[in-house]
Amino acid sequence: MEPEKTYFTKSIKFQYHCFDRIVINCYLLHLLWEANVVHFFKKVNNVVVITKEVLRQRTDVYQRWVESYAKNRKIPIVWAEKENGKPKRKEDQVLPCLQRAQRKSLPGVYYIIKSMEQGVTYRISKPKYPTKDKNHMFLRKTFQRYTFYYFYLIDPVLGPMSLEIGSFFPFPAMAYLNGHNYIAENLKKRNERFTKNDNAFLSVEHPEVLQQAADELNHEIITERLNYWTFLLAPKFSKHERKEMNLDRSYSLAQVEYCKNIIFYQHFPITRLFQSACQLGLLLLQASSISRLFGKRITKRLKGKLQHTLEKSNQGYFVLRSYFKNGFVKQYIKFVNYLRTEATSNNLRDLGIGKSLDNLPVIKETLADITDRYLYHQSSVMQVVPEMLASETLSQPVIKGKTRIPGIRIEDKRILRVMNALLQLSATAIPMTNKMLYKRLLEFYALPETEYTFSQLNSRIHQL
Repeated sequence: MEPEKTYFTKSIKFQYHCFDRIVINCYLLHLLWEANVVHFFKKVNNVVVITKEVLRQRTDVYQRWVESYAKNRKIPIVWAEKENGKPKRKEDQVLPCLQRAQRKSLPGVYYIIKSMEQGVTYRISKPKYPTKDKNHMFLRKTFQRYTFYYFYLIDPVLGPMSLEIGSFFPFPAMAYLNGHNYIAENLKKRNERFTKNDNAFLSVEHPEVLQQAADELNHEIITERLNYWTFLLAPKFSKHERKEMNLDRSYSLAQVEYCKNIIFYQHFPITRLFQSACQLGLLLLQASSISRLFGKRITKRLKGKLQHTLEKSNQGYFVLRSYFKNGFVKQYIKFVNYLRTEATSNNLRDLGIGKSLDNLPVIKETLADITDRYLYHQSSVMQVVPEMLASETLSQPVIKGKTRIPGIRIEDKRILRVMNALLQLSATAIPMTNKMLYKRLLEFYALPETEYTFSQLNSRIHQL
């Protein structure tokens, strides 16, 4: 974002870039194939016939363990709530408990939600025709609805996160992390003062320390913490089973978000910048330009979206999105003076990158390049640099000798009213005095004379 960085230096409070939301699949890799499952039960556990009861026993043991774990530690365990007939966001449901846990500064699980969802499991069926082996059964992988447990916890390194674990064999798991939470825990250890709201840093004592903490998040830290929590909260296997089947969790990335954030001193520059992006970007950003932003070519085999849209989020603010296949770049204003540009990938193969967690450094570099290209293309299309530079120049005071003339504040409502009225009157040949302009302003904006006096109008005209 070189043009903005050059010309908006005086308006920018600080800026940083980091990972935002990261969703990770946690597999028991050697239990994802039917042949391995048959070997696990028959050879490792000496089970003669694999029946529904054999699989159900593993589920019952784990569900009883979760209930006792929550009871012994006095952790709330409830079903997912509904709001107006629709599933309620789980983050909203656990928010009060999260705030209490953060005030106590106690790491560990603080809330458990049960939810019925689709997941991978195994189905046992008898042969349609008789076979020589009376104990012969068919075992097939399938997707069914069953109970999933969402463990909401505070990790001493990664901060608030959640771990989703299925209660049916082979017990699939998924972890939900946020890079901002890791940065916050890192800054606390450094005794760095900061202000954080949701997933955004609004102020920080030393911005360079914030960026340094963001750069320290890597796949090794994430792997270490996930190994700890999956071993603690997931179903248990004996040492013999782990040794024979090598039952270690494998991690693959399901979704990655990387964002670049600019925090301004005032609301004025950011609103003008985002408005120009929405107005001109929707008209001028072509499909070929979107593909170049992602560093890929458009082919006849393109699957997924390829479009540029303006959407309204559930939180009430507008989001500018550019879709490409299963990923997108979005830009929005948050907390009045916070501009975020974020690249998201829901399928890393679209970018030519493997899904392994070890590829996190390459993913970071690729998504950072996408956001850089997006911001550079956006600034060149909007031509915001001359416009904002002129606005910044007009706002500066002018000194002539010993006289100091204040600058023009374009964002002032009274200035905008006068300029709007003058623009409308410029199309007519009728001469207009200040008093006539004053009456027109009062009528057009329905202003009482006590609120907007004639002397105030004269002062604004002299400024212009």
